[in-house]
Amino acid sequence: MKNILLIVLILSVISCDKKTKEYILISGSIKNANVNLDLSQNSDKLAISSRDKEPIHNIIINKDGTFKDTLYLDKSHYSLYYEGEKAFIYLKPGDELKITFDIENFDNTLTFLGRGSEENNYLIQKVLLEYNLGDLNMKSLAKLGETEFIEKVNHIRRELMAFLDTQKTLSKEFKELEIKRIEYEWVNRLNQYEPYKQYVDKNPDFKVSSIFPQVPKELVNYENEKLLNIKPYQVFIRNHYNYLGVVEKKKNTLLNTDLAYFKAVSLHAKKSVVKNYLLFKKAMYGINGTNEIEDYYKTFMAASTNKEHRDYITNKYNQLTSKPKPGMYSPEFTNYESPDGQVYSLSDFKGKILYLDIWATWCTPCKKEFPHLKKLEKKYKNENIQFLSISIDKLQAKEKWKELIKEKNLGGIQLLADKDWNSDFIKKYAIKGSGIPRFILIDSNGKIIDSDTKRPSDPKLIEILDDLIGKSGSS
Repeated sequence: MKNILLIVLILSVISCDKKTKEYILISGSIKNANVNLDLSQNSDKLAISSRDKEPIHNIIINKDGTFKDTLYLDKSHYSLYYEGEKAFIYLKPGDELKITFDIENFDNTLTFLGRGSEENNYLIQKVLLEYNLGDLNMKSLAKLGETEFIEKVNHIRRELMAFLDTQKTLSKEFKELEIKRIEYEWVNRLNQYEPYKQYVDKNPDFKVSSIFPQVPKELVNYENEKLLNIKPYQVFIRNHYNYLGVVEKKKNTLLNTDLAYFKAVSLHAKKSVVKNYLLFKKAMYGINGTNEIEDYYKTFMAASTNKEHRDYITNKYNQLTSKPKPGMYSPEFTNYESPDGQVYSLSDFKGKILYLDIWATWCTPCKKEFPHLKKLEKKYKNENIQFLSISIDKLQAKEKWKELIKEKNLGGIQLLADKDWNSDFIKKYAIKGSGIPRFILIDSNGKIIDSDTKRPSDPKLIEILDDLIGKSGSS
């Protein structure tokens, strides 16, 4: 049985304009909730947060799985998350929404009742319709020939529009937004066909024919701040500015790709809300991986005029610039527990090269690295390299962690961090700022080689490890 840990309602984008916040009543119940409590607790929590940010509101979940609270939020779109499960949700001021689901069968039991339920039940049905329309992944769609692809995406658009038209109880405003959402999903598929076709066919010279549909002129608008809550529109304008960034980089090849993007946005985006959104969306992820963090931070701060965005990126910058650097001794961890109850500290591995994997059971990208990690463990089993995986799952999820290790037959040494994200070891490496999976390489003396090294799936990692054990160039 799943442990009830956290449900996150994540705001798609920051509200486009300042409006008076009105209340939203949220209540509900979770069937089969198994809230594991320590003596100081009597509940677990739901949390409201902006995308990729700390929660801004917590909703108490009682021992019996029920919850109720009043929220004061700007009107916007949200996503509902629970332990890796996800559903789109629409909240607007004045809603009185009751949410129920069975944690053992989330997809088939999620239901909404009360004021605001019409839009949310429509979204559930829409997801089921999309599922029945087949594989809508662009890699799959790009395998189709041009004519077949055009027929397919037009069919998807017609079916979604027809289904929306049958929904007579939806609010006018929501329906208008849904029409735009469907239109921009269609536009994005058209725009992405050529590059994806080049990729899947391994033919960089592929070009669509002269009769390939063009984007309707009425949809070629990169400054519509009212549509910034719609993900397909976000993708549409970001792709446009990615292209303009490439143009800027061709003018100045010394520019970092993201810095070229910032320049393109600063030059071409006219409306401040759109401009700030584009800058922030790029920076909130890009700052984690840049090798030019000083220039990156200064360029963003010079371009952005949104205080909340600037504060968020400043906080990330401070985290990243204070994290341990190559050549420094690694932060320590002490008495982390393994599935069989043994405890380990970092000092136990002195004398070995350490490849650390920071992960969690709810992290899908983490789990995708498992097969590649197993291959590495097999390849280097006779070498002085220790593969060490540290989960940041909550202690309440310990049994789930153990079950997954057994189910996936994970190797190396598996450990559970003592305080999930709040463990000192995790905080000192600023892992929360950059996310997981995260891989760390430490030498046999306990000094950091790379605090954010290559993933197991990256072929370059083998070159790095071979070099460390004096086998560079060997297979």
